[in-house]
Amino acid sequence: MSLDEKKPYKAAAIGNFDGLHLAHQRLLRELCRHARERGGEAAVLSFKPHPLALLSGSPPLLISGEEDKERLIRGCFGIESILYLPFDEKLAQMTPQDFVRNILKQELRLGHVFVGFNFTFGRFGQGDTALLQELCAQEGIGTTVIPACASRHGVISSSLIRGFLEQGRIETVSELLGYWYHLRGMVESGRQMGRQLGFPTANLRPPAQRQLPPNGVYAVRAEVNGAIYEGVANLGLRPTFEAPKKGPLLETHLFGLPPDSRLTVTEITVYFAAFLREERRFSGPDELKKQVAEDICAAKKILSANVQKSHLPGREK
Repeated sequence: MSLDEKKPYKAAAIGNFDGLHLAHQRLLRELCRHARERGGEAAVLSFKPHPLALLSGSPPLLISGEEDKERLIRGCFGIESILYLPFDEKLAQMTPQDFVRNILKQELRLGHVFVGFNFTFGRFGQGDTALLQELCAQEGIGTTVIPACASRHGVISSSLIRGFLEQGRIETVSELLGYWYHLRGMVESGRQMGRQLGFPTANLRPPAQRQLPPNGVYAVRAEVNGAIYEGVANLGLRPTFEAPKKGPLLETHLFGLPPDSRLTVTEITVYFAAFLREERRFSGPDELKKQVAEDICAAKKILSANVQKSHLPGREK
């Protein structure tokens, strides 16, 4: 771990920040404002692997991958210093006092820390925000605790969003994230079944350990080679054809491309706008082609109601 030695004042936000949802964004805005006013450095301090991987043996499925989270932190807030503490048995057994003194004070030399209202730390999670404030004050470190961020769906949290995502409530997920849920990955070559039907697709294998919405068809936007396309995507097991052997596949048909066009694609990011229908088995190619045409019409209607960049998070000025 390292911070900019040229910056005498350093402030950090501490947490896992899965999904970088609106409550996280509020915390990071406060962090950046605080550091900017003091001419100091803003950093994010997180943990790897997720603490629950060690504490419970069952880490939660994640809303965002590590790379996506870092892109959002850097792209939206301009925070370049993203530090990870290895969450091992030693850190899990560390007392709250040692965590503040040895890591926050001596190792990182922080002047201020920002945490959420439900932050816990130290052995058995025995340290809460009140103890953090007390211990930091003893070491000359300032603290800011961001209160709960309410929404019409409840207090915003990563676990709340995971639940809505699992239920397929994509619009609610986007509302709480402040941007559209998305999957990013390398494009896989397939059997060209979509191309044979007149609807070529770019195929993405969802990353492991990600919380996925239910299998089905979705209106989407996709970023390919720096360009944004609207489209329709099927997430699932392709019951009309041979099921993929490695689990669900995300097949995205991009609008505005001739059926015989062949994009040179290595990576694709698919942003989910809305759930259209459940995945189902069709009697044959003709019935499937008819349904895909209907899906395209439904997706275009939904996407036309969204401004072009509504799928992206806002950038801090």
